[in-house]
Amino acid sequence: MANPQPDKYTKISNELLDALIRYRIPGEQMQVFLFIMRKTYGFNKKQDAIALSQFVESTGIKKANVSRAIKGLLSKKIITIIKKDNEPAHIYGIIKDYEEWEPLSKKITLSKKITTVIKKDNLPLSKKSTTKDNTTKEKKERADFYPDWLDMDLWKEFLKHRKHINKNKPISEQSEKINITELKKIIDEGYTQEEVINKTIARGWKGFFKPKDPPQQAQPIFTYQEL
Repeated sequence: MANPQPDKYTKISNELLDALIRYRIPGEQMQVFLFIMRKTYGFNKKQDAIALSQFVESTGIKKANVSRAIKGLLSKKIITIIKKDNEPAHIYGIIKDYEEWEPLSKKITLSKKITTVIKKDNLPLSKKSTTKDNTTKEKKERADFYPDWLDMDLWKEFLKHRKHINKNKPISEQSEKINITELKKIIDEGYTQEEVINKTIARGWKGFFKPKDPPQQAQPIFTYQEL
C-alpha cells in the first residue's frame, strides 16, 4: 500500500496554487503542466530540459497529444519554452505571474441547455450506445495522422468551413492529408498557418493556395520569463 511521506515534496506558493485552482486547464494539458512543475519546482529549479519522450513516459499520453497539450499551454501563456538548435530536449519553465496568463474564452461557459445535455450523457449507457462510443473512439485513433506542427484549433475551423460549403459531401481522411501536405508546402515558404487558413475561409476556397503577398516577418514563439 502506498504511503508517501512529506520528506520530499514540490514547493509551490499558495498564491500560485490558488490561481491554478481558479484557472481551468483541460485534462491532458493539466497532466503536462504538472509534469513540468514536478521537473522544475520539484527539484528547486526555475527551468529544466525535458524531452518529449519523458512527457510520454511519465503521463502515458501519446506523443502527438503531448505536443498538442504543450501548444495549448503556450497559447495560454502559462509556460515558457526555450528551443535550442540540434538539441532533442527543449527547456521548459512556468510563468508564475498569473496575471499574464491568457484569459479563458467565454466559449467554455456552459449554458443551462448544454449542462442538461451533459447530465443526460452521463446516464448509464445501453449496449447500443456503448458500441457507438467505441466507433467514435476508433475514429479519433485514426485521426492520429495529424502532424505535431499543425495548429488543431485552426484546423478545426477549416474543417467547419469545408463542412459548410460541402454539406452533402464531408471531407475524407485522404482529402485531409492532401490539404495538410499543401498547407505545409506554403508555410515552409514563410507564411503562417493562421494567414493561410483564414484567407481560405474568407475566400470560400476548398483548399489552400499560396498568397500573392510576401510572407509577414515571423514573430518568435519561444520566450522565457524569470520566475
